[in-house]
Amino acid sequence: MTAQHQTNEQVIHSITDTLLSLLKTQMMEEIRIVDLVRLAGVSRNSFYRNFKDKDDVLRHYISEVTDIWYQKVNRDFLSHKKDYQFFVPLLHYLHEHRDLASILIRNGKLILLKEEFDRRALIRLNGVEDPWYFAYVSGGVFSVYRRWAETGYEKTPEEIAEHLFKSVWH
Repeated sequence: MTAQHQTNEQVIHSITDTLLSLLKTQMMEEIRIVDLVRLAGVSRNSFYRNFKDKDDVLRHYISEVTDIWYQKVNRDFLSHKKDYQFFVPLLHYLHEHRDLASILIRNGKLILLKEEFDRRALIRLNGVEDPWYFAYVSGGVFSVYRRWAETGYEKTPEEIAEHLFKSVWH
């Protein structure tokens, strides 16, 4: 890896960490790019070389978190129909990142997570016989997660999966 590449990764990491930190106490619209880059210790040019806007920073982070999860489970949840044993670990992982969901919900940006679910589903559509199923699964998983997050994670991942197994997947 080149020094320039490492530096760019550090810039991206610094911007992302700084934005996430600011979003714990401020609303997205209150955060100005000039303040973000100053606190991140990078230039405006560095910001715009890597991101279009603050939403793009969040998209990058959501994608990064999703990539880590995919590597961890070494499977794609959209390729497994009615898989209770796969849905439970997914819910556990999403629960681990509930601070991100709180930030997204509070700022009206949960749609960015939906975009990531859809993007992952579209990747799977290449050569798939039933693209409607994958659209259904992506939307369904997102809706279940949104409801769970908005209700304060009242149920355990196992309870949610069991309910879905009995009522939807039977």
